Amino acid sequence: MKSSVIILGGGVAGMSAAHELAERGYKVTVFEKQPELPGGKARSIPVKAFTSPNHKHLPGEHGFRFFPGFYRHIIDTMERIPMTDDADHKKNTADNLVEAPKMMLTRVGKEPIQLPTGFPDGPEDIRLIIDAIFNTDTGLKPGESKVILSKLWQLMTSSRARRFGEYEHIGWWDFCEADL
Repeated sequence: MKSSVIILGGGVAGMSAAHELAERGYKVTVFEKQPELPGGKARSIPVKAFTSPNHKHLPGEHGFRFFPGFYRHIIDTMERIPMTDDADHKKNTADNLVEAPKMMLTRVGKEPIQLPTGFPDGPEDIRLIIDAIFNTDTGLKPGESKVILSKLWQLMTSSRARRFGEYEHIGWWDFCEADL
């Protein structure tokens, strides 16, 4: 057994670090200050108000509920965690993930904004993007919408090699030249 490690915080980052270190032979102890179960904002919570006397609490979701495709490391970790209710351990936690073709940004008192989850895959995806930019109350000023649209057009008309070889390595702030 290698050295002992203490992880402070039982959210996604802490639990992922603990899993990775345990796989490598470290003795890991996770400390979480919240009285709730570990998982941070990516956990299910019991909703007692919707529970009947003979059934478990129904789960309510708290916080972050999706993993974009570029979150390869968390998905890789999930693929190595067996499902606890699978006696044969043939399934893993990543088997619970479902691909979503669209994302929805919900907003209090306003219509949600829908966008494709990846690179536009056809006219419908492009329509969603244009509709979100021009026909939705985003709170953006007219000039800001034009900048975003021009940057999206730049991405859409760039080759795959440029998108993954160049743009993938810079943040949105730098790509939009926000400091200029």
